[in-house]
Amino acid sequence: MTVSLWQILLKIAAEGGEGTLTCEECLAVLDYLIELTRLDRTEADPAEMEQLQRIARKHLKACRHCRRENLQKLQEIQTHLGRII
Repeated sequence: MTVSLWQILLKIAAEGGEGTLTCEECLAVLDYLIELTRLDRTEADPAEMEQLQRIARKHLKACRHCRRENLQKLQEIQTHLGRII
């Protein structure tokens, strides 16, 4: 079952920003964060990016497969966050 990004973001908001993600949701969040890093600095909200990164990192710590497959994406996001904060 494919879940829309907006559904994932609503789920995260409903869980107070501290919920857990499935592998599919984690990939969608990481892809969304990558897209945000490509936006103009004024369009990307650093606080939102940090919150989503924290939730994705939580999943990556627990899931070896996702961690191996998506570590590069997370590093790209972290590099970008360091530039805009």
